[in-house]
Amino acid sequence: GEVLRQAVAAARRLLDALAAWPERASVLRQVEHVRALCAEQLAWPSTREGERAPEWLDALEGLASAGGELEVTREELMLLFASEVEELGAGALGGSGGGVQLLDAAHARGLTFEALFVVGVNRDRFPRIVREDALLPDAARAPLLAALPDLPLKRRGFDEERYLFAELCDAAPRVTLSWQRADDDGKALSVSPLVERLRLVRGIGQPGADGEGAAELALVRVPRLRNVALDAPFAGGRPRPRTARDLLQLAGLAGGRGRLVDLFGLAFEHGVGLARDGAIALASARAQIVEEYDPDLRTRDGRRRRRLPGPYFGLIGGSAPEAPEEDVQEPSSAVYITTLEQLARCPWQTFLSRVMRLEPPPDPLAALPTIDALLLGTTVHRVLDDLVGSGPSARNGADATAPRSLQEAQVRGSRATRRPDDEAVVERCRAVAREVSLEAGLHLPGLHGALAAIAEPYVQRALEIDWPLRRSRVDVLGGELEVVAVICDASGVERRIACKADRVDMVRGSPRITDYKTGRPLSRGKRSSTRHKHLRRAVAGGRALQAAAYAASTSGDGVGRYLYVRPDLDARISELDLPADDEITRDLFPMVAAELLAGFEEGAFFPRLEDERGEEPRSCSYCQVADACLRGDSSARRRLAEIVARAGDAGLAAPPLERRLRALWRLGLEDDE
Repeated sequence: GEVLRQAVAAARRLLDALAAWPERASVLRQVEHVRALCAEQLAWPSTREGERAPEWLDALEGLASAGGELEVTREELMLLFASEVEELGAGALGGSGGGVQLLDAAHARGLTFEALFVVGVNRDRFPRIVREDALLPDAARAPLLAALPDLPLKRRGFDEERYLFAELCDAAPRVTLSWQRADDDGKALSVSPLVERLRLVRGIGQPGADGEGAAELALVRVPRLRNVALDAPFAGGRPRPRTARDLLQLAGLAGGRGRLVDLFGLAFEHGVGLARDGAIALASARAQIVEEYDPDLRTRDGRRRRRLPGPYFGLIGGSAPEAPEEDVQEPSSAVYITTLEQLARCPWQTFLSRVMRLEPPPDPLAALPTIDALLLGTTVHRVLDDLVGSGPSARNGADATAPRSLQEAQVRGSRATRRPDDEAVVERCRAVAREVSLEAGLHLPGLHGALAAIAEPYVQRALEIDWPLRRSRVDVLGGELEVVAVICDASGVERRIACKADRVDMVRGSPRITDYKTGRPLSRGKRSSTRHKHLRRAVAGGRALQAAAYAASTSGDGVGRYLYVRPDLDARISELDLPADDEITRDLFPMVAAELLAGFEEGAFFPRLEDERGEEPRSCSYCQVADACLRGDSSARRRLAEIVARAGDAGLAAPPLERRLRALWRLGLEDDE
């Protein structure tokens, strides 16, 4: 009872003290009330003789000396007091200094250290193994990103691991990497490929087996940014340790574009290890790239530059050399038809792959063997060529008398060829599937058999279409023959366009040139007029030029043909023929081909960032050189569309390269002439 009575009395005194607290008063008077409240009512420890004043009392005295007679409310004083005592009672990690921290790599992200030791840098641990979701792989996730932007792609884990490794290597003046040579059972373990890459760049050899002569990986030195002023708000209220990357980024934000060369130079000199002169030269080039790619719209020169096409939008100008197809002996001065088709699809992809000859980076997820559409198409083409075309000896170079061009085949004449029996088809599928698989690096015999089993129905379908009966005969001129179509360009000069024909037959005295297709048909129309309309639209857009080039190469009496050999297709849509006297072959194809040739030679290699509907083309999602493209940059997409619009408004007054850009951009649109 006595304890309760004392508690009630203490509570009443506390309420009285709170009631006597003025709503608004000077900081000095408010601090006196708080001091009395804490010491008398809350019994907080106060100053004793010979002892240091408690931290909360120091905080109050600091407020009193700073505020003085300034009038504040109780709530305002409490906000100030709370900010001062927020960290009371917290001790520094490791005592007076930072101490030693044991962290995993993820928790060490963004921290800085005097010295850093990264242990266990072994393969499959750092970087970790990244596996796709078996139920929802990345190929299925990518199309969903437009609706679900937060859906993670598993393959991005590789980039995250490389970035984390770079952050750790940049987190201290001295970084030591170590790894296990063997596990607990004595099984040898491999060093991380990140370390191997670092060795190659730094020229560091392997340490000895006993650890003697172990090379120290002096990774990065934090650059001394003596000449860089960090102004608020980028520097922050309190100085704290930062990584070199953070310092450079903050300096860039504070210093603006005028400091880019200096900052890039520091990054290349200290982060990459370049000599000073080389770092400054590379920094100057990088700053020019920034000005070209992202001009400063606050300046007159930046606004002018943004209105102009530039090399990073593919408008390089001049004449680009032709890059011939692999394993194809092109006729002299001829341009290959697949180059023009690729140019119509995306000029920038054509420039990177055919002119610059860039190759896509190796895909770490492609290590598992798989049978894709390319393997299937190659197998079907080779089997059909071996069975009813030129034969395997001609393809391998053993038959020197085999014709290589349409002209040579016509001189030799056709041969009546009957349909191969089923046993020959099965045997040839197995042999070619093994050959194609080994060329692609697939060495598992089971995959060879699977590829043969998948390809056989396609081969049988092609034979059923052209040899409907066992006693049927087809006059075959040859397979894998080179054909050349001749057109006149815009200046009236004759130009040669080369193609490779999968098979050439003689039908009623005229050549019929066939291109096998294992994918989806160009048109599913049941009526020939519908399929002709779809073919005309595709040729106008530069997407299906091969049949027209075949027909144009026959001197006016032949036929170009797409033969779709998918087993599930209706027989009425498996063939798509184009005669040489059709208006597509006679008028449309030469006009489209001349336009594409002019675009190639004038250097109009823009990235096709949107289609006729104003959306990103579907082909961008699986482009092999998308990493070197402006894809996904809405500002670049808008800038390119504005250039096209201005060229249309200016008409003939527009610069020639911009007119060519617009012509290729709108190639095949029905509302364009």
